[in-house]
Amino acid sequence: MNQTILDVNSQCVIFSNGGPGCRWVGNENGDAAETNWGTINIIGRGLSPSNLPGNYESYLSGGDEGGDTWCPAECDFSIQQIGDHNGWFYGADDSRKTARQLMDLYYKSVGRNGVFLMNVPPSDQGVIDAKEKKVIEEFTAMRESVFGTNLADGATATATKVRGSYAAKYGPQNLLDGNFDTYFATDDADAAVDIEITLSGSKTFNRVMLQEYIPLGQRVKSFTVQYKNGGGWTTWKSGTTIGYKRILMGPSVTADAVKIQIKSSLACPVLNGFGLYNDTVSGL
Repeated sequence: MNQTILDVNSQCVIFSNGGPGCRWVGNENGDAAETNWGTINIIGRGLSPSNLPGNYESYLSGGDEGGDTWCPAECDFSIQQIGDHNGWFYGADDSRKTARQLMDLYYKSVGRNGVFLMNVPPSDQGVIDAKEKKVIEEFTAMRESVFGTNLADGATATATKVRGSYAAKYGPQNLLDGNFDTYFATDDADAAVDIEITLSGSKTFNRVMLQEYIPLGQRVKSFTVQYKNGGGWTTWKSGTTIGYKRILMGPSVTADAVKIQIKSSLACPVLNGFGLYNDTVSGL
């Protein structure tokens, strides 16, 4: 069946416990592990749509470093609730998740290199109920309020290492240009690097977004974010994997410069996105 689908559309993404396009995250809570690889050992673990050996929640939620198959995690949940369970089918009297809960799940899925998959069941009239519509609109407004302004706009960047003599092509300024297909890179032998971003004045933030140039694979294993405001550097937060997108949540701080320290990587780091944001609306 998979091959029949791919014969019709080779770009189609097929979901199951073992892909081949993307994998179930191993729970129906809508969240991925904080360390989340887009690769998983489907062949090595003997995974198939019907076979989940061992503690499947752990490896489906986080993937496998250097796994044999590219198969990102899809984080599924429903907007409706029945007690502490998802309401997969419409129930007029079921409770609905709030905009704040959806924002929390956004941080725990998209913000952890996962895919946000929300079930919105149609009503018994064949339309989206007004209750669901209201929550979705509130969540959309909240997300746009948080991520509508990148506080790193207008910043400049330097790095301790740049790939070869191609600073114009692979320099750290590519983290700030908003272009998906331009990226910062180091030499093949350099798996660690510091990137210093000087902001256009003091900025207050509590969210940091990083992106790897995923067409060249997922590489970063650990990193640290530091900040300063006219003085020395202070560690704000550390993380493990980045992937397509990582959103770190931390305390609100004011800074005029931010440093990204890539501590370890499977290969030379290749990064194409950076953002600073201040979430004052979700309460998370």
